[in-house]
Amino acid sequence: GTTICLISVDGVDCPIKEPYPFDKGIFSENLNGPGYKYKVGVCIKTGAIVWVNGPFKAGKHDSTIFKVDGLKDTLCDDECIEVDAGYQGDDKFKNPNISQSRTDRKEKSRVRARHEIVNSYFKKFAVLDNVFRHKLMEKHQMCFDAVAVITQLRFEFHGHLYEVEYNAQYD
Repeated sequence: GTTICLISVDGVDCPIKEPYPFDKGIFSENLNGPGYKYKVGVCIKTGAIVWVNGPFKAGKHDSTIFKVDGLKDTLCDDECIEVDAGYQGDDKFKNPNISQSRTDRKEKSRVRARHEIVNSYFKKFAVLDNVFRHKLMEKHQMCFDAVAVITQLRFEFHGHLYEVEYNAQYD
């Protein structure tokens, strides 16, 4: 009967070579050019990477991806996801504006900050930070998945990310 958030979800945009013929749906505002978008889920309690999905055309809106990618269907009725302010339009999104106290807002901020650190680890790999020149989307997905696994193994063998206290209330 109580709403809970177990994971935080955020997107990572990766630059790609301009497709031919031109496709305006592939334009990423974050990159100011063509790209693929991936969604990454991080466990709030442990900081482990627990979910990766993509690639999607970078122009696709986050809430549209959430509705069609399958994550929404896997959540229990009382389960939600912690997201940034870019996610809107679904009651499963618990963005920074949805909190009941100052303490909750601080906890949510620390969760999002830790997630941004995870995203920054992905960008340390040149295959994701530089323009990807292969034509096949599947090759890009294989590279992204490999980077996600390597990043998670790094956390396991060289120390986890910092712990966060998270007891945000929504009901």
